[in-house]
Amino acid sequence: MTTFFITLVIITYFVISAIKEDQANETIEKGRQVNKRKLVNLHFGNMLEQELTRRKNLDESRKGFIRQLENDENIQKVSFEENVLIIVTEQDVDMFEKK
Repeated sequence: MTTFFITLVIITYFVISAIKEDQANETIEKGRQVNKRKLVNLHFGNMLEQELTRRKNLDESRKGFIRQLENDENIQKVSFEENVLIIVTEQDVDMFEKK
């Protein structure tokens, strides 16, 4: 009878250990998934910030370029439309007025 109880206790111990180990593995996996999501969100946020900074720098460069061109006395109007630089010079205006 004692052997039966000792065997029952040992089996119960291994069952409880397996359950606890499974719970620990689930907790670790949930933690990994949360960390992966955090890393993905952080990476996406960094990519978005870099793209916004790049666009801001591009717009500032375009504005500076337009200001430089407008300082030329032969150029009357400068603009970017759909990523195409449009420059209207005095010669263009004279040519249109002659027609």
